[in-house]
Amino acid sequence: MLQETTPESQETPHGNQPPHLVLHSTDLHPERKGRNLAMPTARVEVTVSTDAGTETRIITVQDGDDLEARTGLPAYHGYRIGEIIAEGPEERQMLELQVNGEWRWLDAGQHLE
Repeated sequence: MLQETTPESQETPHGNQPPHLVLHSTDLHPERKGRNLAMPTARVEVTVSTDAGTETRIITVQDGDDLEARTGLPAYHGYRIGEIIAEGPEERQMLELQVNGEWRWLDAGQHLE
C-alpha cells in the first residue's frame, strides 16, 4: 500500500534538522563575471543536488538569492539570502538569512542551527 505524502510531511535528507549551511566568508568586491560588483557576496557551504545525488559545495550568494533554487533541493524551501556585511577578513563578516519568514544572522564560520 502506498502512503500519500504532502510537502509538509515529506522527509528531507536532514529530517527535522535545518539543512546544512555554513557561512565561510563575505566579499565586498567579487571577481565573478556577471555579478553586481557594488553588491557584497558571501561564500556559503550547502548541500546541492547533482546528477549522482547530493554533495556539499561552497557557493557564492548575494542578497535576494533563493537557496532552494540555487541548490536544487526542497530542504532549502523558504531560505533566502538577505543583507551581507563584508568589512574585511579581520573585521565583521555576517550574513542575514531568511528562514521561512524569520530573519537570522550568521557570523563567518557559524553553522545554521
